[in-house]
Amino acid sequence: ASLIIIFIFLLCACAYVVALIDILVSTFESTNTKLLWIIIVLFAPVIGSFIYFAIGMGQKVSTKRYTPYKVVIH
Repeated sequence: ASLIIIFIFLLCACAYVVALIDILVSTFESTNTKLLWIIIVLFAPVIGSFIYFAIGMGQKVSTKRYTPYKVVIH
């Protein structure tokens, strides 16, 4: 039983860290949205993280990566 509790704790801790990192490195339509997600995840780590993954991921601005070099294979 204690192994299950440890697994659940690690899962929640990982979700918390990944959510915070994703919020900090992502671009949102407004800085208020980004700040709101940071506050939600900080003050309600477990629930906030999973709500962010369910709702907040869709609020990010999709940016295409800039690739300075075009690889051409002959």
